[in-house]
Amino acid sequence: MNTHNAAISLRTGKASEGAARGGTRTSFTISKILEIASATSIGETANVWAFSGKDSNAMARQLNESLVGFDCRYLPAIERTDVEGHRASTCLSVDSSIWPSALDQFANDMVEGTFLGLWVGKTQDLFEHEGDIDTVIELISPFTDGVPSKIAITVVNNRFFQQAHLERPEWPPYPLTSFEQGPDWEFLGIDVADRFLLSGVSNCGIQWGDDVFDHQFGSALNPYQLFESVQIAESFAEAIALAVPDHAPFLLYRLYAFRSD
Repeated sequence: MNTHNAAISLRTGKASEGAARGGTRTSFTISKILEIASATSIGETANVWAFSGKDSNAMARQLNESLVGFDCRYLPAIERTDVEGHRASTCLSVDSSIWPSALDQFANDMVEGTFLGLWVGKTQDLFEHEGDIDTVIELISPFTDGVPSKIAITVVNNRFFQQAHLERPEWPPYPLTSFEQGPDWEFLGIDVADRFLLSGVSNCGIQWGDDVFDHQFGSALNPYQLFESVQIAESFAEAIALAVPDHAPFLLYRLYAFRSD
């Protein structure tokens, strides 16, 4: 059985062919990125050094936030106050090529006589119903090294969401249902990705540590390589759309992990 790899390197994220084509940054594009970043008070808004896992963003509860789906993934163990020691080794994302699903090792397999794909919903192999992912975790746990965590992904219904819907009226393919963050759900952070969950943060060719994006937005990332500020995430979404227009518009996705202990 393949063992899971909890430490996922941010630098393993590979841009798609479209991202590579759209990723040529002219001096105009870079100047616009700097302009967008400078309009956001990153230093005042972001407090990644005291990351608690609590959704303390006052704006967040006022957002119109819709459930995209559920998955089960392995959560890496990190010291949340030790940001610098994990910036290049711990990366969580809505993008399953960066943060793989625990179900990947069971792709197209029968587990205890049941095909796991029976429950998968309409978006990128995410599960539509929470009860279904609970059943799947129970089924696969005897065959995994460690127990995967239940993950919820939501999308923020902001202007980027509206733009994506106007461009493709058939999108989103999933029902717009609300998600209530109960006491057992830990807020992990905000990823910025396209409508197909390809992450602009970790899978569009950005080299954090040596990139114009790092200088402007790197300090706003928490230890999971996710944003905590909606305002900064929206600024990043604007900037990455300029750098990788083939995948624009980029949307804001919020990640949660279920912790019952």
